[in-house]
Amino acid sequence: MLEKYLTADMIQLKIEVEDWEGAVRAGGQLLLEAHKCTSGYVDAMVRTVNEMGPYMVLAPGLALAHARPEDGVHQVGLSLVTLKPP
Repeated sequence: MLEKYLTADMIQLKIEVEDWEGAVRAGGQLLLEAHKCTSGYVDAMVRTVNEMGPYMVLAPGLALAHARPEDGVHQVGLSLVTLKPP
């Protein structure tokens, strides 16, 4: 079932970003380009971390950024980015 949502166009490996926000926005951009969400949803993911802290960190080196569906979701989507350096 994962392959239904995590397709090759939704994966970006070894990207370089300045900070955690850049990583969240890079993943959000993939969702945005696939018309899975609005730019408001990407902003909401960042805002949620700023308001609630790093709750999305699941384990060292693994984070699952998200926001509420009403913040601009069009359809279910999942993106994956890895960082260089991690």
